[in-house]
Amino acid sequence: MHIAPIVKHKLLQNMKKYMLTSVLFTGTVMFVYNAEGWLVGLDNSAEFSDAQHNWLLNKLPKRLEEIEPWSAQIKGALKEIPMDLSFDVFWDAYGRKVNRIRTEPLYKKLSDTDKARAIMQIKPYFTYCRANNRGIADPEKYIRNAYYETDWRRER
Repeated sequence: MHIAPIVKHKLLQNMKKYMLTSVLFTGTVMFVYNAEGWLVGLDNSAEFSDAQHNWLLNKLPKRLEEIEPWSAQIKGALKEIPMDLSFDVFWDAYGRKVNRIRTEPLYKKLSDTDKARAIMQIKPYFTYCRANNRGIADPEKYIRNAYYETDWRRER
């Protein structure tokens, strides 16, 4: 019974996860590669045109070694994201430790894609707030109002 979590944890450590974003579409595409370098997961939560869908499916990087050359062909950002999407990672990254009891259940309901976006958008959100003399929302409000869905780099 205690072996399964250890095995799962080791498998997750050897997996690689990438998130694709672009100004050419709304949303994200997540790629997951196993320890052998094979594409084992694809989460497309982006709003694509038919042509974009076809391009992605035809050019999909099926092996990890294909991802870097593939990223040179795209007009967007492809970032490796940490596999640890636990609440503690979010909580520590957010830094404003207010209302944990209300925030944690909201975070745990998010999909892995949204958890990754929530973590990755913290820094751009904080930068936006500082540049615009705005207060930083409590983490509960950040999750509840899906602030992570905003491209804070393009906000004015």
